[in-house]
Amino acid sequence: MAKSRTSAAMDSAPTFRIETFGCKVNQYDSEAMREDLLSRGWSEASPEGKASWVVVDTCAVTHTAAREALRRIRQLGREPGTRVAVTGCLVPILQTRLETTPGAALLVPPASKALLGKALSDWHAPSPISSGASPPRPACLPTDPAATFLRGISMFAGRSRAIVKAQEGCDQACAYCIIPKARGRSRSRPCEDTASEAQRLVQAGFQELILTGIHLGAYGRDLPERMRWTVLVERLLRIPGPWRLRLSSIEAHEIHEEDIASIEDFCSRPGPRLCPHLHLPLQSGSPDVLRRMRRPGTLEAFERTVARLRSIQPDFAITTDVLVGFPGETDRDFENTLDAVRRLAFSRIHAFPFSPRPGTEAETLPDRVSADRIRARMQALASVARDAATAFHRRFLGRTVEVLVEEKPDSATGRPLGYSEHYLRVRLDSAADAGRRIDARVTAVDALGADATPAGRVPAAVFAV
Repeated sequence: MAKSRTSAAMDSAPTFRIETFGCKVNQYDSEAMREDLLSRGWSEASPEGKASWVVVDTCAVTHTAAREALRRIRQLGREPGTRVAVTGCLVPILQTRLETTPGAALLVPPASKALLGKALSDWHAPSPISSGASPPRPACLPTDPAATFLRGISMFAGRSRAIVKAQEGCDQACAYCIIPKARGRSRSRPCEDTASEAQRLVQAGFQELILTGIHLGAYGRDLPERMRWTVLVERLLRIPGPWRLRLSSIEAHEIHEEDIASIEDFCSRPGPRLCPHLHLPLQSGSPDVLRRMRRPGTLEAFERTVARLRSIQPDFAITTDVLVGFPGETDRDFENTLDAVRRLAFSRIHAFPFSPRPGTEAETLPDRVSADRIRARMQALASVARDAATAFHRRFLGRTVEVLVEEKPDSATGRPLGYSEHYLRVRLDSAADAGRRIDARVTAVDALGADATPAGRVPAAVFAV
């Protein structure tokens, strides 16, 4: 019996799934691509379901991240009837290799992600490539920086906190970093466009927004108004509602003296306010290593910025990144890093081993640190980081903190999980609604976070503009 036209149309309806590697910018980009495809009539497949296309949003910051993304692309390429669209930082870095990777049918540079939905819709055909056929050379969209902010979002599926992207690209030239090559020059999203998206997300019920960018501190330099990042934060905090704002990452040298007063004001407002938590990448506590890394600013200036932030609030949370084993890093250099970590009392440290990235200055530097020595240093840093985290968490023992409850429970205990304004990871001892802010009293702490008892829901008052 012949199928009806409706049944045939359903059989040929395109489906997609997006798999995301890497940073919050990629997470935002993936949500924007998701909403674009849905608006074009595509259906989203479940994580285990069959999809006409799988979009892999890749990361290339480290060798390990790139290897994991490549492995996944090859795995997907072996699935019968599946085409793979590859986007993210790996595309401009390893385009030649991706062009011969089985399964990769479309390559999309980071600057052109907003064009992916149209490209897939134009390309979609009801007869997918069979598993036994030799894959054709993949198509590659041109790099189009003008398309960077063409697509926005109105939701953030499966998450309690929504990400707002305000900036793309980076003009810095750190010796180890491949991101400027992958993402291009710094571009800023217009202030009102960013604010409109933030307002949509607040109206959708999100009680925390994370403002992000590849180089957020460079925000506004390329806009006609030439505004600074603090002006954007001020504009966002005028959006009424029961919500709070968190910054994803910013360089310490881009927090000027006049910004400290602004941050103090942003964190102390009775309505929407800035979380007293900043992620300031340190990378090394050795002045010599920082110079070889071509990092902006100095260790002394970094420490002054942290001290000024802690003058606003003694418990102001500072998280950081540390790169271990940069070429030429001596035992003394590493001890200087451990000393700096102890002095600065970071609440959390993301440590990662040096891996040479293609085309960077550090790729060809002499005096490589051995893998065994890097592993030993990573272990030593992890021990110091655990002590620092535990000491920071003890500050909140017996206190009541405001917790935003996550969608997923704690993987180790199965208990409801959330994060405080200070980015304290809180395990709740009773049920709580995901996506809502509650008050909770901290009863115990460890290196990973805190245990707490809910004390009542934060009132969902709407604040005036």
